[in-house]
Order: sequence, then C-alpha cells, then structure tokens
Amino acid sequence: ELVSDYRYFSDKDTVIIQYGPSGFGIHSNNEYAKTESLKKFENIQKEFLNKFDMIGFNNLKNNLLN
Repeated sequence: ELVSDYRYFSDKDTVIIQYGPSGFGIHSNNEYAKTESLKKFENIQKEFLNKFDMIGFNNLKNNLLN
C-alpha cells in the first residue's frame, strides 16, 4: 500500500521520483530509519541543492514567472 502523495499520481501519465531514507515500519509506532541511509539522504539533498544553485535559482525563478 502506498502511503505517500505518490498514490494520487500513480494512475496518471506522470513521472514521479520518490526517495528517502530506508528503514522499516513506515507510519507505525515502531517506525525507524537506518542511520547510514539518513546520511546518504542528506548527501543527496546537498548535492541536488548545490547543482540547483549552479544553474542559478534566480534565473530559473525568472523564467518560471515570465
């Protein structure tokens, strides 16, 4: 069973990228994430933000608003 907002788009012709730390018991009282996967998740976020900054956030924002 899908527990994220992905479920609202899965039957549409939409590309979805869903990722996050790995662990067990999602949305339960025993939910936990593996420490190594949290570090990897953090590094992915940092890399994405660094690349996003390299393309110029203001340039992207201006293109989207115009």
